[in-house]
Amino acid sequence: MSPQTLVWVRVLYAGSLLGLLAFFLLWEDGQPRQAFGTARARWRHVGRNLGLFVWVVLGADYLAGQWLVSSQSLLLRSTDWGLNLAQHLPLAAQCGLAWLASDLLDYGVHRLSHRVGLLWRFHAVHHSDSQLDVSTGLRTHPVDTAVHVLATLGLYAVLGLPLWIEGLRAIVCNALSLVQHANVRFPDWVEKLSPVLVTPAQHRDHHDADADGRACHFGLCLSIWDHLLGSTRQPSAEGPARIGLDSQRDERWQSVWGMLRAPFRRMPEA
Repeated sequence: MSPQTLVWVRVLYAGSLLGLLAFFLLWEDGQPRQAFGTARARWRHVGRNLGLFVWVVLGADYLAGQWLVSSQSLLLRSTDWGLNLAQHLPLAAQCGLAWLASDLLDYGVHRLSHRVGLLWRFHAVHHSDSQLDVSTGLRTHPVDTAVHVLATLGLYAVLGLPLWIEGLRAIVCNALSLVQHANVRFPDWVEKLSPVLVTPAQHRDHHDADADGRACHFGLCLSIWDHLLGSTRQPSAEGPARIGLDSQRDERWQSVWGMLRAPFRRMPEA
């Protein structure tokens, strides 16, 4: 991939993310699934989540991604090390392999993040949001995101596949994450995609304040791993009665600074 093409991938990545974010913010403003108490409370909530996202971009996407793997790295092209799969497979097969392998890796890291105490400390920041909206899709601790980024870099290095494929996949997966968290009512046909894709109802179920709910639906894009590995359940039409983490509902853990330092306090409930 040429440097100019890589620039277009980055522009498409940023443009689609910001465009969809603005689209859903307007939709939520006009027809919210669940209304916030006040408009001021809603925009404060959005502002805090976006403020944390700035730290993610600086700390995880830039330092862990751009600094460790520059645009001139061999990882952005077909490599001659690892398992050398990029040299022996047609482009379509490379993309299919990369998509499935990356999605299975995301499932595994996500599931481990609910089981391993150290990982859960950072992933819990995402689950501490007490009201889902599109900005919740961007609410992750920089360390949590860095774990996913570094695991993905390692996967592509082992498989010998070019990282630009992951850039294209990230555009789709980030869009799906915004859809999953959006505080709107989607047409009924969206949930019919649940045998293959993680739908909004499934992901709302994963944000259940009840620990049993959080023990299901670990897929980030594809739901097939949950079906194959026994971590799915039928979500209710209206979603959980309560979401979030009781241990982090206090206002001090909902600010940007509070979310950044929350993993370094006592262990939140898993």
